[in-house]
Amino acid sequence: MKTNKLIEKYTYRVEWSGEDKLYIGRCLEFPSLLAHGNTAESALKEIID
Repeated sequence: MKTNKLIEKYTYRVEWSGEDKLYIGRCLEFPSLLAHGNTAESALKEIID
């Protein structure tokens, strides 16, 4: 994964949602921004892209 300097300014978190049966990726500085994926890596990729 290429690193973008802008991406390094934000904090990302990926958590498992048992209710949704998916990983949820969030950007902590933007609480309403989220993405999901079948793996933690795919959720993180979605929230960064």
